[in-house]
Amino acid sequence: MKIQPTHIVFDIKGVLIEKSSNGYTVIPEGLDILTRCHAIKDNNGLQLHTLYALSNAKEEVLQKWQLDFPHIFHRFNGIVISDQIGYKKPDHRIYQHLLQTYQLNPNHCIYIDDSYENVIAAQNIGFVALHCTSHTTIVEHLKNLNVL
Repeated sequence: MKIQPTHIVFDIKGVLIEKSSNGYTVIPEGLDILTRCHAIKDNNGLQLHTLYALSNAKEEVLQKWQLDFPHIFHRFNGIVISDQIGYKKPDHRIYQHLLQTYQLNPNHCIYIDDSYENVIAAQNIGFVALHCTSHTTIVEHLKNLNVL
């Protein structure tokens, strides 16, 4: 079956990065999902999916992550963090801000978050939202949605 172009929105902490005893570390399975989504090309060799980050991170934390993990952040077409706009997930306004800023249709967006409350909020806006309790399950969902 043909893979459909999609906007994929990732939560950062809990899906791609986790807190560890000496700061933050990359979640290898999350990085694998991001890398696979980023690598899919259309018939012209262009990136098929657009990738976004939506996070409740503080500005200084995001800046540190961007310095420490450039191999994650260079893959995003856009990033929205609550500290910059004044709304935190699960407030519907942060999802609306993402949609308006990047001119996205929520019906063409997949949202991945480890917080069930945030997943429900995204679903209420119109996203296909996946609760990340297992990265293996996320891969299966993305395959079922013809994203991978």
